[in-house]
Amino acid sequence: MNIATAAARFSTFLEKASVSRVNRRMNRSEALSRLDRLEALHLPFAPPQRLVVVGLYRYVRNPMYLGFAVGWVGLWVVFGHANSAAIAAAAAVALGVHMFVALYEEPTLRKKFGADYEEYCRNVGRWLPRVQGWDKPQ
Repeated sequence: MNIATAAARFSTFLEKASVSRVNRRMNRSEALSRLDRLEALHLPFAPPQRLVVVGLYRYVRNPMYLGFAVGWVGLWVVFGHANSAAIAAAAAVALGVHMFVALYEEPTLRKKFGADYEEYCRNVGRWLPRVQGWDKPQ
């Protein structure tokens, strides 16, 4: 390969990379604007003022914790390196997360959002996802 061919390939690579970067920024910007419109942007310094149930939260109340746990179990299944000490540690962490959610997060949300959160809890499981997403009646 001569220098001109290498330069042309590198130029093409740079063009694709810059288009990809612009596309990622546009997607990130679009996602943030959608969240902002829904008042669902989770920022510690600007928490939502009303209960917003969108995305995966329509199926399960704790999708991030659940996804993390499923990911670790999947890694153990794929790589097969789960020993009894690792399983015991994972069970202890899972119990700690469950207690944190049940004893702190949910009571805090009940105080903040009241009847809306109660209705959400009655219709959407804490750890077991629904088959169809739940939409709050208007």
